[in-house]
Amino acid sequence: LFLLLSSIPYPASAVNSIPALIFEGTEDAKAILANLDYNDVRHSNSWAKNAVWETGALELMKGYGEKRFGLNERLSVEEALVIAYNMAGREAEAQLAAEALDLQRQEEDRKTPAERMWADGYIQLAFNDGLITQDQYNDAMQTDRPALPAFDRYGPVTREDMAFYLAKVLEINPVNSQTHIFNGYRDWAEANPHRIPYIEALLQNRVMSGSGNGYFRPKGNVTREQAAQIIQNASPFIFPKHNIEKLKGTIEGINKYTDRTDGR
Repeated sequence: LFLLLSSIPYPASAVNSIPALIFEGTEDAKAILANLDYNDVRHSNSWAKNAVWETGALELMKGYGEKRFGLNERLSVEEALVIAYNMAGREAEAQLAAEALDLQRQEEDRKTPAERMWADGYIQLAFNDGLITQDQYNDAMQTDRPALPAFDRYGPVTREDMAFYLAKVLEINPVNSQTHIFNGYRDWAEANPHRIPYIEALLQNRVMSGSGNGYFRPKGNVTREQAAQIIQNASPFIFPKHNIEKLKGTIEGINKYTDRTDGR
C-alpha cells in the first residue's frame, strides 16, 4: 500500500488522540481506478500485476483504452522516452515544448489528436538532453517518414537504449569502471560500448536485471509489463522528484467520525 502524504490541520476534537500521520485521498481516485481496470491484467497470471497497478496509480503508464494494458506488447522508442520523462516529473515541460513546436507549423499542418502532438515534446526534450542525436531527431520529426528510417520513434526500443534513457533522465550516474555485474552476463560484449556504463548503473541500483539464463540481451525488446516492473524498481529515484514518500503498514481498525469544523 502506498500513500500520498499531505500535511493538513486535524481537529483534536475529532477523536480522543491525534494520529501521528494524516492521509488524504486524491480527488481523481475514481478516474484512476477506472483506468486501472485492465481486463488483460486482471484475468492474467502476469508476474508484473503489482507493478502495473502501482505505476498506473502513479499515472506513469497508461493503457491503450477499452480496458487493455497490452502486457506483452513491445515498448516503442517514443513510449520509452515518454515514460522516462514522466518518471522524472517532466510531463508538463514536455507538453509545453510540444505546444511551442506545433505553433511553428502552418494551421493545416498542426497535429491531432493531442497525444500525437505531445509526443513531439518528449522527442524535443530527448534531443535537448543529449539522449538522441541531431540525425535521430531529424528522422523522428520529419512528416513524410521513409519506410525504414534510420531512427524509428515508433519502432521497438532496445533494452540497452531503455537503460540509457532512464539513467540519463533520472540522473543516475553512469558507472565507468568496475562493471563487474554486467560483465558477468554471457552477452555483455554485444552491447553498445557507450551504453555499458548506464546499463551497469541500473544493474547496481536494481532498476533493471537480466532476462534469465545468464543473458542481459542488450539488443532485445522491452515488453510493457517489463517496463512497469522497471518503473517500480526505480521508485527510489522517482518518488523524490514527485514529492512522494512510500510507506507500508497494516490497517488495524477503521473509525468513522463527523468533522464539523467551521460549522460544516
